[in-house]
Amino acid sequence: MSAQINRRAFLQALAGLGASFYLPDQAPAAVVDAVWQQATADPWYFAVDEWGTIRVPDYLQDEVWEDVFAISPGWMKTPQDVIDAVDSCVPLARHFQDLASAEAQVLERKLEAKSRGASLSRPHARKIVDAINNDPDFGWQAWIELEGAAGVSRFRDEVAEWLQQPVDYTQSEFFPVNHGSQGQAKAFFEILDFDTLDALGVVIVEGEHPGSTYYAAELRHGVEEANASAGRLDLPFRFHTERRRLRARAVVIAS
Repeated sequence: MSAQINRRAFLQALAGLGASFYLPDQAPAAVVDAVWQQATADPWYFAVDEWGTIRVPDYLQDEVWEDVFAISPGWMKTPQDVIDAVDSCVPLARHFQDLASAEAQVLERKLEAKSRGASLSRPHARKIVDAINNDPDFGWQAWIELEGAAGVSRFRDEVAEWLQQPVDYTQSEFFPVNHGSQGQAKAFFEILDFDTLDALGVVIVEGEHPGSTYYAAELRHGVEEANASAGRLDLPFRFHTERRRLRARAVVIAS
């Protein structure tokens, strides 16, 4: 095992993936060593698919956007805070494009109505409508700026509500690189030094070609060879071949 590896951080990272042991942040070195011995005696297993991609086994699929993106509405204090947060997340920016389009339609109806609401500032509303309609892609930014500090609370609530909506996996190309079972496995193996990765036969892949969204840790050695290397290195994990789960099919037997 390379001396470059911080056993405490290593074990905590492995526990974060689902390994069945607990290591407190302030645990003394003796406890860390004891947990390490326990973990090496009963190692945790990564799954490896038929192409060599390493994954975290039994990874629970994220249900809402909050599970995918680390966005904290509470930190949004100014219009620029809102713009920066939304602009950092393509799915959320698309949502704000839709919100802006809907806002422009509502304000246009109010502007065209015969009875004018006293609360509606016509010049302000017209600026918002024009800003949104003149730039469908980024008009939402001008909308946030025009609403100013008074609008931050509303936009913060919109972000918080979106974070609780179901994840749209058709937008997975915009998810964080280390998202999901494949991304989490990659993040784990990135903490290993090159010599350890080389001995295991693990390679970090960050895009197969320009524009590629494939990021992963791949096992280039056979599972048995890699496991033998992990044993020699006294590592608390091993690999197993990921089995395809076949859907059960109803069989009708003619009598």
